[in-house]
Amino acid sequence: MWNAVSILENIENVYSIMQWEERYGDKISWNFRYPVKESSGYIYSTDNKVVAISLLTYGSLTVAEALERFGEPDYSWTRYKETIDRRWLEIILVYTTKGIFVRVEIELPNKTQSVSAVHMDGNNPVGRVIYIDPIQYEYILSSRILFREDEQTILERLQPWQGLGEVSYEHLVPD
Repeated sequence: MWNAVSILENIENVYSIMQWEERYGDKISWNFRYPVKESSGYIYSTDNKVVAISLLTYGSLTVAEALERFGEPDYSWTRYKETIDRRWLEIILVYTTKGIFVRVEIELPNKTQSVSAVHMDGNNPVGRVIYIDPIQYEYILSSRILFREDEQTILERLQPWQGLGEVSYEHLVPD
Protein backbone atom coordinates (compact mmCIF):
# COMPACT_ATOMS: atom_id res chain seq x y z
CA MET A 1 0.00 0.00 0.00
CA TRP A 2 2.76 2.43 0.84
CA ASN A 3 4.39 1.86 -2.56
CA ALA A 4 1.11 2.94 -4.15
CA VAL A 5 1.00 6.06 -1.97
CA SER A 6 4.57 7.00 -2.88
CA ILE A 7 3.66 6.67 -6.58
CA LEU A 8 0.63 8.92 -6.04
CA GLU A 9 2.75 11.52 -4.27
CA ASN A 10 4.94 11.77 -7.37
CA ILE A 11 2.12 12.31 -9.86
CA GLU A 12 1.89 15.96 -10.82
CA ASN A 13 -1.91 16.27 -10.97
CA VAL A 14 -2.66 14.40 -7.73
CA TYR A 15 -3.32 16.28 -4.50
CA SER A 16 -5.06 15.95 -1.16
CA ILE A 17 -4.01 12.38 -0.37
CA MET A 18 -5.74 11.16 2.79
CA GLN A 19 -5.92 7.84 4.60
CA TRP A 20 -8.53 6.50 6.96
CA GLU A 21 -9.55 3.20 8.47
CA GLU A 22 -12.85 1.61 7.63
CA ARG A 23 -14.65 -1.38 9.03
CA TYR A 24 -13.37 -3.71 6.30
CA GLY A 25 -9.90 -2.25 5.67
CA ASP A 26 -7.98 0.95 5.02
CA LYS A 27 -8.85 3.49 2.36
CA ILE A 28 -6.68 6.14 0.74
CA SER A 29 -8.29 8.90 -1.29
CA TRP A 30 -6.93 11.61 -3.53
CA ASN A 31 -8.13 14.26 -5.95
CA PHE A 32 -6.98 15.08 -9.46
CA ARG A 33 -6.20 18.55 -10.83
CA TYR A 34 -7.12 19.72 -14.30
CA PRO A 35 -6.42 18.56 -17.05
CA VAL A 36 -7.11 15.07 -15.66
CA LYS A 37 -10.74 14.28 -16.47
CA GLU A 38 -11.38 11.97 -13.52
CA SER A 39 -12.20 13.76 -10.29
CA SER A 40 -10.70 11.51 -7.63
CA GLY A 41 -9.62 8.03 -6.72
CA TYR A 42 -9.40 5.53 -3.92
CA ILE A 43 -7.07 2.74 -2.94
CA TYR A 44 -8.64 0.00 -0.82
CA SER A 45 -6.32 -2.17 1.22
CA THR A 46 -6.26 -4.87 3.85
CA ASP A 47 -3.15 -5.82 5.81
CA ASN A 48 -1.23 -3.04 3.99
CA LYS A 49 -1.83 -4.70 0.61
CA VAL A 50 -3.76 -3.00 -2.19
CA VAL A 51 -6.90 -4.95 -3.09
CA ALA A 52 -8.62 -2.39 -5.35
CA ILE A 53 -8.05 0.95 -7.05
CA SER A 54 -11.10 3.01 -7.91
CA LEU A 55 -11.33 6.06 -10.20
CA LEU A 56 -14.37 8.32 -10.08
CA THR A 57 -14.92 9.25 -13.70
CA TYR A 58 -18.10 11.30 -13.30
CA GLY A 59 -18.92 10.91 -16.96
CA SER A 60 -15.48 11.42 -18.51
CA LEU A 61 -16.05 7.92 -19.93
CA THR A 62 -19.20 6.56 -21.59
CA VAL A 63 -20.42 2.98 -21.61
CA ALA A 64 -19.48 2.74 -25.32
CA GLU A 65 -15.94 3.90 -24.54
CA ALA A 66 -15.67 1.43 -21.65
CA LEU A 67 -16.83 -1.41 -23.90
CA GLU A 68 -14.32 -0.36 -26.54
CA ARG A 69 -11.50 -0.15 -23.99
CA PHE A 70 -12.27 -3.25 -21.91
CA GLY A 71 -14.35 -5.40 -24.27
CA GLU A 72 -17.59 -7.14 -23.38
CA PRO A 73 -18.08 -7.82 -19.65
CA ASP A 74 -18.69 -11.30 -18.30
CA TYR A 75 -21.58 -10.26 -16.08
CA SER A 76 -23.71 -7.35 -14.99
CA TRP A 77 -25.03 -6.69 -11.53
CA THR A 78 -27.86 -4.30 -10.76
CA ARG A 79 -29.15 -2.71 -7.60
CA TYR A 80 -31.86 -0.17 -6.89
CA LYS A 81 -30.89 2.93 -4.89
CA GLU A 82 -33.10 5.66 -3.48
CA THR A 83 -32.77 8.83 -1.43
CA ILE A 84 -35.38 11.42 -0.48
CA ASP A 85 -35.06 13.26 -3.79
CA ARG A 86 -33.57 10.71 -6.17
CA ARG A 87 -34.07 7.14 -7.50
CA TRP A 88 -31.57 5.34 -9.69
CA LEU A 89 -30.22 2.00 -10.80
CA GLU A 90 -26.61 1.18 -10.23
CA ILE A 91 -25.46 -1.23 -12.92
CA ILE A 92 -22.02 -2.76 -12.55
CA LEU A 93 -20.35 -4.37 -15.53
CA VAL A 94 -18.15 -7.17 -14.20
CA TYR A 95 -14.96 -8.37 -15.92
CA THR A 96 -13.97 -11.34 -13.76
CA THR A 97 -10.86 -12.38 -15.69
CA LYS A 98 -9.63 -8.81 -16.23
CA GLY A 99 -10.36 -7.64 -12.69
CA ILE A 100 -12.49 -4.64 -13.66
CA PHE A 101 -15.83 -3.29 -12.41
CA VAL A 102 -17.50 -0.47 -14.37
CA ARG A 103 -20.31 1.33 -12.51
CA VAL A 104 -23.08 3.06 -14.41
CA GLU A 105 -25.93 4.98 -12.77
CA ILE A 106 -29.23 5.47 -14.58
CA GLU A 107 -31.80 7.88 -13.18
CA LEU A 108 -35.30 6.47 -12.70
CA PRO A 109 -38.63 8.22 -13.19
CA ASN A 110 -40.57 9.23 -10.11
CA LYS A 111 -42.64 6.64 -8.30
CA THR A 112 -45.94 7.84 -9.74
CA GLN A 113 -44.98 6.52 -13.18
CA SER A 114 -45.49 2.79 -13.68
CA VAL A 115 -42.17 2.15 -15.41
CA SER A 116 -40.30 -1.02 -14.49
CA ALA A 117 -37.39 -0.93 -16.95
CA VAL A 118 -34.87 1.57 -18.27
CA HIS A 119 -32.67 1.58 -21.34
CA MET A 120 -28.90 1.38 -21.03
CA ASP A 121 -27.00 2.50 -24.11
CA GLY A 122 -23.51 3.51 -25.13
CA ASN A 123 -24.11 7.15 -24.24
CA ASN A 124 -24.71 6.48 -20.56
CA PRO A 125 -21.90 7.98 -18.48
CA VAL A 126 -19.67 5.75 -16.39
CA GLY A 127 -19.44 6.89 -12.77
CA ARG A 128 -16.58 4.74 -11.55
CA VAL A 129 -14.03 2.20 -12.79
CA ILE A 130 -12.54 -0.19 -10.24
CA TYR A 131 -9.45 -2.28 -10.87
CA ILE A 132 -8.62 -5.38 -8.84
CA ASP A 133 -6.22 -8.28 -9.16
CA PRO A 134 -8.40 -10.95 -10.83
CA ILE A 135 -7.05 -13.47 -8.33
CA GLN A 136 -8.79 -11.39 -5.61
CA TYR A 137 -12.25 -11.55 -7.27
CA GLU A 138 -13.79 -14.02 -4.80
CA TYR A 139 -12.27 -12.14 -1.87
CA ILE A 140 -13.70 -8.82 -3.11
CA LEU A 141 -17.19 -10.31 -3.29
CA SER A 142 -17.04 -11.67 0.25
CA SER A 143 -15.04 -8.90 1.97
CA ARG A 144 -17.54 -6.00 1.80
CA ILE A 145 -14.65 -3.73 0.87
CA LEU A 146 -16.35 -2.56 -2.34
CA PHE A 147 -19.90 -3.84 -1.96
CA ARG A 148 -22.05 -3.45 1.13
CA GLU A 149 -24.26 -6.39 0.27
CA ASP A 150 -23.38 -9.87 1.43
CA GLU A 151 -21.82 -12.29 -1.06
CA GLN A 152 -25.03 -14.31 -1.46
CA THR A 153 -27.01 -11.20 -2.50
CA ILE A 154 -24.29 -10.21 -4.95
CA LEU A 155 -24.18 -13.67 -6.52
CA GLU A 156 -27.99 -13.84 -6.78
CA ARG A 157 -28.06 -10.59 -8.77
CA LEU A 158 -25.05 -11.38 -10.95
CA GLN A 159 -26.36 -12.04 -14.44
CA PRO A 160 -24.53 -13.06 -17.62
CA TRP A 161 -23.96 -9.97 -19.78
CA GLN A 162 -26.76 -9.64 -22.31
CA GLY A 163 -25.54 -6.49 -24.02
CA LEU A 164 -26.94 -2.99 -24.03
CA GLY A 165 -30.67 -2.46 -23.98
CA GLU A 166 -33.54 -2.74 -21.55
CA VAL A 167 -32.77 -3.28 -17.86
CA SER A 168 -35.70 -4.40 -15.70
CA TYR A 169 -35.72 -3.29 -12.07
CA GLU A 170 -39.21 -3.97 -10.71
CA HIS A 171 -37.92 -6.99 -8.74
CA LEU A 172 -35.32 -4.78 -7.01
CA VAL A 173 -37.66 -2.07 -5.66
CA PRO A 174 -38.56 -2.62 -1.99
CA ASP A 175 -42.28 -2.94 -1.21
